[in-house]
Amino acid sequence: MLLLPVLFRLLPKEEAVHVRFDFVGAASIGIGVTGLLLFMTTGSFLALAAGVIFIIVFWQRIKRAEQPFVQPQLLTNKPYMLLSVMVFAAFAAHFATLFLMPLMLSRLFGLSSAYTGLIIFPGAILSALFSNVVGRMIDRYGNHLILRSGSMLMLLGAVLFAFLSHSSPYAILFSYIPLSLGVTMLTTSVSNEMSRILPKEQIGAGMGFSQLIQFVGGAFGVALSGKSIAWQKALPLADVYTHIYWGIAVIVLLAGISYFMYQTIQQSGRLSTS
Repeated sequence: MLLLPVLFRLLPKEEAVHVRFDFVGAASIGIGVTGLLLFMTTGSFLALAAGVIFIIVFWQRIKRAEQPFVQPQLLTNKPYMLLSVMVFAAFAAHFATLFLMPLMLSRLFGLSSAYTGLIIFPGAILSALFSNVVGRMIDRYGNHLILRSGSMLMLLGAVLFAFLSHSSPYAILFSYIPLSLGVTMLTTSVSNEMSRILPKEQIGAGMGFSQLIQFVGGAFGVALSGKSIAWQKALPLADVYTHIYWGIAVIVLLAGISYFMYQTIQQSGRLSTS
């Protein structure tokens, strides 16, 4: 609150532009994504049909609306969409882990809520403290090194979870640290890279849509993890969580593949320019 007057004075003055909010576009993407998530968790084909129909409605709407909820140029921008796949995968893996860790700690090891919080805390606080370091690393080394490093740390964390999560609570503690740090590195560098590659007039819309993709990715990770537990209810719990984390490792690998595709496009673009 004390800083608000300072921010008001320092932020650049912009001309107010009155726009009409695209309620139809917002509602259609909301219903579409909700339908797909409900299908994942309940198996309802009615929810699947509703999800697919409203996603199609959303796509047709943004192509025709004068001021669409999402600029269609973003969805046809391949480098931007590859970066979006990376943040989708990162949030899916991270939110799935935040959902699974308390279940593993309570069901496999019988820990209370207080001890569960203490196990999760080191990875969370290190991630928060590390964010400033990531910013300085991006300034010094650029986005690409941080994108690669973040993807590898996340993959390392997922593999450690798959191998070690059933052995002890401390294995869960140390497995979460590289995954959490990797998420911070990847999401920060992706946001920075998006602001660099998008045209100036699309940066605001692009960053906003990226936030939406992150939230959908987080919901996807939790929904898929919960459904995976239900699918494997006949198996020992330790095996259930191991299988899920191998699946999370595949999702993280998708982020790495998306990065290398993005890097290839950027390099070919620079070559053609030169």
